[in-house]
Amino acid sequence: MAVERHAGAVAVRALRSPAAIGLGVAGAGIVAVAGLPLLAAAGAGVAGYAIGAVLATALRGGRRSGGRRAGPGRERIDPFTLGEPWRLRVREALNARSRYVTAVERTPDGPLRERLVDIGSRIDAGVEECWRIANQGNALGKGLRSLDPRQARASLAAAEAEAGGGADADPRVAALRAQVASAERMAATAADADDRLRLLSARLEESAARAVELSLGAGTDADVAGLGSEVDEVVDQLESLRLALGEVAG
Repeated sequence: MAVERHAGAVAVRALRSPAAIGLGVAGAGIVAVAGLPLLAAAGAGVAGYAIGAVLATALRGGRRSGGRRAGPGRERIDPFTLGEPWRLRVREALNARSRYVTAVERTPDGPLRERLVDIGSRIDAGVEECWRIANQGNALGKGLRSLDPRQARASLAAAEAEAGGGADADPRVAALRAQVASAERMAATAADADDRLRLLSARLEESAARAVELSLGAGTDADVAGLGSEVDEVVDQLESLRLALGEVAG
């Protein structure tokens, strides 16, 4: 029952989100100003509202769990459920964790191994954050495709040409410009998230490489402490990115 109540609460918040309401209004407005029947406007509004609700739900999900759990405290990560580039980013993070685990396994028992194991828990946290962010990015991509930016730009160009010098006062042009602007913001957000996630995944790879060196005895206590600080910083930045993407859903 608790799970059902939580799911219901998430659904209600998604339906009230700016993404759902905004897309619904935009859809109805564009159809209405185009002079189509009221039922068509209502249908477009409902469709846009549904798209926004789905997008909001996916983005909000990334704030909390972001993925399916494989066991207590751990998430089952399957990059092949995602589209590119998000699938690649998750695979990069998983490869980094695999290299790190191998390095720890090759480290003799003792204080060094114990410290690497501790740092490894943060590597795990970083990989799970990558997974959550990738799910959010994937949801953004789906929302962007539903807006069909190319068609929206073509419709806008045609409407502006038809309106001529009065384009700025034309309500249909205004509605289409708002749709195009929304799509461009979503595209920019997704591109920025991918750039940041690529960089942070690369830093996880660097941490794994340093762990390999340390496992071979090529380092000092200060080097181990530095590795821990580096991993903590990466995980903190990943969490910040996830939270920032979650704010897209309001």
